[in-house]
Amino acid sequence: MRYHHTRGGFTLVELVVVMGIVALLVGIITPSVGTMVRSKARIETTGEMQLLAAAALEYYADVGAHATDPNQLLASTAAGWAGPYLSGTTDDPWSGQSGYSIDGFGTAYRFTRSGVQLTITSAGPDRTLGNADDLPLVVDATPVLRRRTLERLATVNTAITQYNSVHLATNPLSATWSTAYSRLVSTGFLPLGGPERNDAWGTPFVADPVGAAPLVRVTSTNL
Repeated sequence: MRYHHTRGGFTLVELVVVMGIVALLVGIITPSVGTMVRSKARIETTGEMQLLAAAALEYYADVGAHATDPNQLLASTAAGWAGPYLSGTTDDPWSGQSGYSIDGFGTAYRFTRSGVQLTITSAGPDRTLGNADDLPLVVDATPVLRRRTLERLATVNTAITQYNSVHLATNPLSATWSTAYSRLVSTGFLPLGGPERNDAWGTPFVADPVGAAPLVRVTSTNL
């Protein structure tokens, strides 16, 4: 009579083979998972930076200066503020900071101001600012300044036309803008203390064409 014995476990060779296969699979899967995580974080970061950039332009248009950090886009006491310019944020569970302050890699954004430009920078995957891994986004407020300047020019040139329709023959406006501006204010064609003396860059308007007298139109040298 023959007896059949069932095997009670794996041999050492089989265990080694199984462990080798598992190690191989881990080696294949781990880099892929890491790449997917970094890619997702990059997409989240670039999307959030676009939101920050749009909010920063709105803030600049109202306040006349760039924000120094994301929190100013949520709450501020600056003159002319009409925010919040961002909404729906939650606090980062690890840092306790506003969700808009932290990029997808868990690092705070850096705001750097230079003239009319604001650079929003994420430290990127290596979480270290100041190297090639950074993700910068430049926000240029020039379009905002152009729009505000054109609005002021429309107001000023309308006032000049109205003044000339009454006083051109008897008291024409000087080609020197500072003098003409004072006359327009004193006669009530422009408001006292308004922003119409200068363009949005803070540069006084000039006669158009330059030096033309009597004054019939002004322009900005920054357009």
